[in-house]
Amino acid sequence: MSIRVVHLNDAGVWVSDRGEGASADNAPTGTHYSSPGFSLIDPPRIVFGVDACAQSRLYPLSTHHQFWHRLDMEPFSRPVAHFRHNADIAFSHLQEIARDTELDQEVIMLVPGSFSRQQLAVLLGLARQCPFEVVALIDAGLTAAAAAGDMPAQGLIHVELQLHQVVITRVKQQGDEIARDTVAVVPAAGRVQMTESVLQLITSAFVQQCRFNPQHNARSEQFLFDCLPEWLDDDALRRGGDERGGEGVGPHTGLISLEHNDTVHRARISPDSVRSRLAPYYQKIAQQLSTLDPEQHCPLVVSPSLARLPGFNEHFRVASASTPRDIRVVTVAAMADSCLAHVEQLSGNTESVRFHTRLRPSRVAAAVASSAIEHPSHLLSDHRASRLRDRITIKLGDTQAEIIFDAGHYLLRHTATGVLINGVTARDGQRLQLGDSISASGSDQHLQLIRVEDGKH
Repeated sequence: MSIRVVHLNDAGVWVSDRGEGASADNAPTGTHYSSPGFSLIDPPRIVFGVDACAQSRLYPLSTHHQFWHRLDMEPFSRPVAHFRHNADIAFSHLQEIARDTELDQEVIMLVPGSFSRQQLAVLLGLARQCPFEVVALIDAGLTAAAAAGDMPAQGLIHVELQLHQVVITRVKQQGDEIARDTVAVVPAAGRVQMTESVLQLITSAFVQQCRFNPQHNARSEQFLFDCLPEWLDDDALRRGGDERGGEGVGPHTGLISLEHNDTVHRARISPDSVRSRLAPYYQKIAQQLSTLDPEQHCPLVVSPSLARLPGFNEHFRVASASTPRDIRVVTVAAMADSCLAHVEQLSGNTESVRFHTRLRPSRVAAAVASSAIEHPSHLLSDHRASRLRDRITIKLGDTQAEIIFDAGHYLLRHTATGVLINGVTARDGQRLQLGDSISASGSDQHLQLIRVEDGKH
């Protein structure tokens, strides 16, 4: 029977496909089922995940999204249908996930480092009533670090965005193992808080520009809420943003449009204002990072969704005036493959499930990790994407440099004076990463390293 992987993050509980496991030849695996930790409890209607999220602004009093964050068995102060406590709601969510994904075999579960021992016990109790069998729990930060490639002497720091908080995990080499060293939490800096802040920004723009408040109507508020994933994607903002305007509606034009009572209202939002809205949350994360890594030299390991948040790369890439911080983007599919590459040392039995906070690297795991980091595939310039090749010459006004592919990485070579990466003076031979912005002093042109997922361009 194959083993599958469940990544427990309330921003999206992710389940791997039905593959037989990872190897150097097939990594990473691929399917993408994800169910956010939202529930709509309005008897007889009880829905979870994407469907609940899509109605959360229509029925705010019936919407719940803290049951994973506060996983416990404390009785609710007021009745919530037949649910007695958060664990009951989480159990129903797990059951729906199992049905949707036909999850009925052995499972390795990736769990947040913020979970207490009591929460882990509650989770195992819920899982034992589900059709799948949990054979191992493993710290999600440890798994991400294992999938992120070589381990530097100072270790790696995994930054995980959840619905209501950010969990920061430092992982270091300890003898022949990698081990979880420190876990820190940044409260009230999660996806929910960031979303609310940007939603308020857009609402203010409508009030000021149209004398219309979209939050006075549930349907218009839900419409804006459904649009927010695009506005929380830096790639979308950069595609023609920068206040250039243009035809169409969306982040690429800085324009958002909605219809209410047969009237179309339009408001323009500056991409920079979205980045400014998120900056206070980045500052909270940075303050916590500084306690774990005072010299700010430790590479960060993040998910693609976190790396794509507007302004994230600019804020965290620059560790000092001259040294860019290494940010490694690792997908949850790559984390799952890393788990499966370590399956022999992880698997226990359903009667004695271990929570793993350390791993011994294996040959297969090393091969999987080498392909786990998400590399750029294209160079974006003036709304047009060009495929990266082994060697490409770039021009920014009168300034010229080269991008070459060497030893598994894209590097900036023959760098002229005045070339900047994310606003910081570039070094010759500097490694380029997904999301990097390349510009030059005296030129308003900028190039961005992006990834095209469908492979058709």
